[in-house]
Amino acid sequence: MIKPSGLNYRKFPGMQLSPARCRIGLPQRAGGRITAQAGRAAGNHPGRGPGAVWVGRSGPSAPRALARIQRGEAATPRAFLVHGARKLFVPGRVSATSHLPCEKMAAARDLTMTASTRLFYFANDEPGWMPVSHMVRLAARLLEAQQLDLAGPGPGWPGRLRATLLRPGRGGQGGDIYILRSPAELPLVFAHPQFAAPRRFRALWIIDSFWTDMLMRPVRHMLSKFDLVAYMRKGDGPEYQALCGARARFLGWGADVLDLGSGAAERPIDVLRIGRQPEAWDDDARTAAACAARGLTFHGRPPFPARAEGQQQALMADWYGQSKFVIAHSNLAAPAPYTHPTREYITARWTDAIACGATIAGAQPKSDLSLVSWPGAVLDTGAIDLERNLDQIAEALRGWSPARAAENHRQALRHLDWRWRLRDLARALDCGTPGLQAELTRLEARLSAAA
Repeated sequence: MIKPSGLNYRKFPGMQLSPARCRIGLPQRAGGRITAQAGRAAGNHPGRGPGAVWVGRSGPSAPRALARIQRGEAATPRAFLVHGARKLFVPGRVSATSHLPCEKMAAARDLTMTASTRLFYFANDEPGWMPVSHMVRLAARLLEAQQLDLAGPGPGWPGRLRATLLRPGRGGQGGDIYILRSPAELPLVFAHPQFAAPRRFRALWIIDSFWTDMLMRPVRHMLSKFDLVAYMRKGDGPEYQALCGARARFLGWGADVLDLGSGAAERPIDVLRIGRQPEAWDDDARTAAACAARGLTFHGRPPFPARAEGQQQALMADWYGQSKFVIAHSNLAAPAPYTHPTREYITARWTDAIACGATIAGAQPKSDLSLVSWPGAVLDTGAIDLERNLDQIAEALRGWSPARAAENHRQALRHLDWRWRLRDLARALDCGTPGLQAELTRLEARLSAAA
C-alpha cells in the first residue's frame, strides 16, 4: 500500500486505505465504502456506529466539522487524513497531520487519544513552577496520559455563557485531568477546544487551592461539571467539601522522593538560602558573614540553570541534597504581593528539601504542617530576626547527625512521594496503569530497604 506523501499514517482496526485511492488518501470503512462523491455531496459526511468516519473538504467546512466533533455532536472519529490539493480529511486517531494551519493541526492532534487519559496543564518554564511542571510530567508518564497545554485565551462572554449553560459530553473510555496552578485558570479549562468532547470523567487538581475567591462563578454550578475536585492545602477542605461534597479530595504537596530524593550523609552546606526571603534574610553577603561568625557554612541563592530541562533534578541533587538546613518562612510571616494575605501554607520548598534529607528552618506555617509533622522535618525559629534565628540554627546543628537526613528521607518516601498522590487520584478515577503500579512496588521496596 502506498502512503500519501507527507502523511504520518497509522492503521487502526476496521479501517483500510483503498489501493485505488491511495493518491488522495481517501479511507474505506470495512463493510461499506465512503466515496469522495458522497463527501462532497454531504459537505462533511458523518459515518455512523462505532467505526464511524468523517469525510469532507478542508476548506471552509473543515473548522465547522472539527467544532462539531469537539462539541460531541458527531460519532467518535476514527482517523484523520489530510493530503494534497484535494485535502480530504477524516478527524481522529493518527499521530500527525499536514496541509492545515497550525491551530487546526493542533486540534487534530488533540483528537488522537480520545480513548485514553489526557492531562492538561499551563506549560511554562517559570522557575517557581519547576516542581509542579516536574510532577505533571511524572503524572503523564505514570498514568500513560497525553499531555496537553492549557495555555490560550480565556473564554469571552459568549464562551462563558456556553460554559455556564451547557454540560460537557459524557461517554467514551478516556478521561481528562486538569491541573491548575490556581482557581483563576478555571476559565481556560472551559475555553479549551477539547473540553466539550465526550469523556468518561473530568477531574480538577488545583495547586494554589487557597485562592477560592478566584473560582469561576457561579462556583458550585461550574465545579459540578467535574467528577473530582482536588485541593492542595488541607485547610481548604471544608470550603471545597461544602462546594463539591464527596467529589472534593485532598491531594497535598509532594516530591519525587523516589528518583530525586536523598538521605546522603555528606552535606557540606549548613544553611542554604533558596528563592524569595524576607528583608532580614535577603542580603546574602550579610547572612554569610553572620554564619561565618558562628562557624557555619552558608550558600546564597543558587544560580538558575541555563535551560529549563533538568532544573528540578539539579535543584534537588546539587543544593537540597547537599544541605543540612534550608531557609523557608511562612507567607504570613514574610508576605509578598502574590501570596495569600490570610491563609498560610507550605510549598514545594518544604517537601522537596525534606525529600532530600534537609530540615526546613524559619518562621513556620503552623496551620499547614500536617504533611511534615515528624520530629526534625522543620525547625520553627519563630519571629524573623537574622541573628536570633541563626543562633537557633547553630544550636540545632550541634545536635545534627547523618541519621537526621536519613530519617527525613525515609519519612518523605512514606508520606510525600508524588506516587502516593497519583495512586489516590487513579483509584478515584479508575485510571490506574501497570506503569503506576510498578512504580508503587518500587517505592514500597525502597521503603522496606530504608526501614
